[in-house]
Amino acid sequence: MPAPGSLFNDLTGRVFDRWTVRKFSGRKNRRSLWECVCRCGSIKIVSDSNLLSGKSRSCGCLKRELQRSRSVRSGRRSNSGARSPEYESWTSMIARATTKNNDRRGLDYALRGISVCERWRSFDNFLADMGKRPLGTSLERKNNNLGYCLSNCKWATASEQVKNRRSSQQVARDRAVSMKKAARKG
Repeated sequence: MPAPGSLFNDLTGRVFDRWTVRKFSGRKNRRSLWECVCRCGSIKIVSDSNLLSGKSRSCGCLKRELQRSRSVRSGRRSNSGARSPEYESWTSMIARATTKNNDRRGLDYALRGISVCERWRSFDNFLADMGKRPLGTSLERKNNNLGYCLSNCKWATASEQVKNRRSSQQVARDRAVSMKKAARKG
């Protein structure tokens, strides 16, 4: 405790947001330091000025909880804190459609005029339009020559997507031509 007669505001037992002051811990740079326990159980030394001003509200757990809560609400993260499947699909879509330099796929998309509609440049709009991504699916463009928009996109399984590749469609067209030629010869 400070010397008798000095100005001293005893904060022992007081609660400041998530902090509960346990005991006086000393002085540094004319500030009183207090050992505090956070609601989550973490123990830290906090200055009186940070407690009284509200600058320190917790050990950092409050900030992490608020960030996680905002991310989950917006769909960017799942409850576990991992990036949501929808957000992963959206960021991949944006990257594919906007990367033009030194990327073969990006250059191919740019040359074919494939882009993302204005509305889907916002993740919140993309999520509102497409909804939650079903397990085992990913984003597919129904027509590979058109861009990303609600009318041209769906959640599709890998087997559905294999049938919609340009190379698969070319093979199917070639087979149809060969079958017609074979039928004419026969």
